[in-house]
Amino acid sequence: MSFSRSTRFIDDWHTACYVVLKAVAGAISYPIPAEKRKKKNEMSKMTTLADAFYNELQDIYSAEKQLVKAMPKMAKKATCEKLTAAFEKHLEQTTIQVGRVEKAFEDTGKPAKAKTCEAMKGLITEAESMMEEDAVPEVMDAILIGLAQKVEHYEIATYGTLCTWADQLGYTNAKKYLGQNMDEEEKTDKALTALSTAKNKAAMA
Repeated sequence: MSFSRSTRFIDDWHTACYVVLKAVAGAISYPIPAEKRKKKNEMSKMTTLADAFYNELQDIYSAEKQLVKAMPKMAKKATCEKLTAAFEKHLEQTTIQVGRVEKAFEDTGKPAKAKTCEAMKGLITEAESMMEEDAVPEVMDAILIGLAQKVEHYEIATYGTLCTWADQLGYTNAKKYLGQNMDEEEKTDKALTALSTAKNKAAMA
């Protein structure tokens, strides 16, 4: 056998082995690690309204905790004293709201555990991006109010849903605590609307 034929034979043999090994590997069903099996089991299907309530409660718990970290940046960026004060006041309220959400978990009989709120994460990312824009003070304040109200509207909608579900599930304490949070969110939204009236006029100049 010539050298060239010998080399071709070896290459063909390697190729054949690779194809066979790949086919065998694809046919083998490897066992799932215990840690992944546990995580998969924890992500069980929601079959009752109570399951949906717990899931949504985890979501708003995450949302409020994310806001506690994000709001100081917005307060610092604001140039209007009234807007800065509004952000600082709501930061204090949000810290208390986190505690109320934790108490609401008691009615579920399950641990207070946050599940990353992707919606709030997206709103905060947008806010951080907008705060980097080169805008005059009056316009930046108007932008900050708009961003804050997006957050408020999301929270109001979420708390409204949770309060309705809590009422249907007989979660008396949860409804009370979550209702208090919703009331504060609605008042904050109205306060921001009042501020925006003046700030928007200044931004139009």
